[in-house]
Amino acid sequence: MRKAMDFDLWLDWFIVDNKLNIQEVLLEEIIDGQPYKVKMVDFLNKVRKLNHLTQQKVKDDMCRELYSGGKVSKALKEDCRELISSGKLLL
Repeated sequence: MRKAMDFDLWLDWFIVDNKLNIQEVLLEEIIDGQPYKVKMVDFLNKVRKLNHLTQQKVKDDMCRELYSGGKVSKALKEDCRELISSGKLLL
């Protein structure tokens, strides 16, 4: 049985393969009264440290957006906003 690809390895491959600009600002807004300015690289580095289920959700959202012809950054922005609001992501 093949082992599932490690999230870090998959993410590195996905970034290179899709030529993502990881210095792009994903989110610049006020959430729950706090101002946030989050770059893609900072968000993805935080996601690397979260639990497997959260990583899988982010991965699924990125793939879904890409395969539907959208921008990966759109999915990441929504995930970033959701994780900040839920308190799972501290920046």
